[in-house]
Amino acid sequence: MRTLISETPKKVGAQVIVQGWVHGIRKHGKITFFDLRDRTGLLQVVTDQNIELKPEYVVAVTGKIVARPEKLVNPRIVSGTVELQATTITLLASSAPLPFDMNKEVLDVTLPTLLDYRTLTLRHKRINNIFRVQEAVMEGFRRAAQQLGCVEVFTPTISASATEGGAEVFRVKYYDHNAFMIQSPQLYKQMMVPAFERVYLTSHAYRAEPSVTSRHLSESTQMDCELAFVDFTELLDALELVGRETVKYVATTHPQILQEYVKPKKLFWTEPA
Repeated sequence: MRTLISETPKKVGAQVIVQGWVHGIRKHGKITFFDLRDRTGLLQVVTDQNIELKPEYVVAVTGKIVARPEKLVNPRIVSGTVELQATTITLLASSAPLPFDMNKEVLDVTLPTLLDYRTLTLRHKRINNIFRVQEAVMEGFRRAAQQLGCVEVFTPTISASATEGGAEVFRVKYYDHNAFMIQSPQLYKQMMVPAFERVYLTSHAYRAEPSVTSRHLSESTQMDCELAFVDFTELLDALELVGRETVKYVATTHPQILQEYVKPKKLFWTEPA
């Protein structure tokens, strides 16, 4: 049975099987150290086997979990108090050479490269963490909306007509009809209020407004609550609760990730000159 890397500190002395991606490799004579990565973190593996490993190879490793000497403990990783002494390493999938160094703290790539190789750059810790925070934002928002007594609803993203004025729309061919990508879920929210009084949703919205920057609103994700029978003061209180509880949930679930961004050293990629 597979053991997750986050579980290895509790497995000292046990034989385990771990599976994941080769993250970094260090050779010292006949001994090879490499970091194995799975969805829960990194684990140092030690082997004297003559096996060729390269970054992002997918492997299954069988071996014994042993405690690291106190002076070699790595507090920056979840398994920093232990390492795996490998007895068997099975190659599950190989990888072509990477177009950039995945082991750097910050990816030294331009934005086009970051996006062109998205399936690879998503594996980098700092990039990966953005999506973990995004998940926490969504969960925090959902919990806050439920505190307000809202019902979650799901609305269409294709409409028979433009839903708002003052913004360009994306036209699409919908079978034999003309249709539009919605500019906002506002009308749908308002339709649901007479049935549920309070609703919330997460919806994609689209606006065909060209931008000269690398950041634009052609496609955005909107998080909305719609409340009936409230006065302006109650509305402000609800807004404060949603904002406060969403941020609080993120701070509670991912304090270490947020700490990394208190004093950012540089961007996640290199902006072109």
